[in-house]
Amino acid sequence: MKNRIIFCGTPDIAAGILESLLEIESIEVVAVITQPDRFVGRKKVLTPSPVKVVANENDILVLQPEKIGTITLEVQNLKPDFMVTCAYGQFVPQKILDLFKNCINVHGSLLPKYRGGSPIQYSIMNGDEVSGISLMKMIKQMDAGEVYVQEEIKIEPNDNSGSLFLKMTSLGQSMIKKYLSKILSGEIKGKPQDESQVTFAYNKVGEQEKID
Repeated sequence: MKNRIIFCGTPDIAAGILESLLEIESIEVVAVITQPDRFVGRKKVLTPSPVKVVANENDILVLQPEKIGTITLEVQNLKPDFMVTCAYGQFVPQKILDLFKNCINVHGSLLPKYRGGSPIQYSIMNGDEVSGISLMKMIKQMDAGEVYVQEEIKIEPNDNSGSLFLKMTSLGQSMIKKYLSKILSGEIKGKPQDESQVTFAYNKVGEQEKID
């Protein structure tokens, strides 16, 4: 019997992860949760998230709550086994996490470095030579759960956040296909993060993204 998965994500990197999930024979993506459609550009065109586009192309149920905590009953009725998330854009409350056997997050840094919503941007801003992807257990505290597996990626001198996002997407897709089934089965165990090495990459605002 296939594991029933609900996927939470919003931007392009998350859409890439969803595409990889759909290639794994041992799971069934029964729904995606993504941010509501937003008005984009000067003409204010109402635009779906990249994750919603992929979901619609594959006839997957789409849920778009303003606050994820408001759809507890809808999630419960889907009888999911596991949640997988990547760059969803909302804090997932405990009452949602409790509906799953386990919740796995695809995080764009080598945890415990750069917990938070802008790890890829911070790695560029701080001139890091390497970054990577961490597959980790979601808990109530932000990006603080056990880490199952990590892989590094080199940051080239000419990389910007856009090019690094593309590399991270490719790496995340590969890792999901390579490791997720083993994590869900318990074959790969999580390891606690070293709290003495924690740094944060909080969501950036427009003013911070201006080039000096």
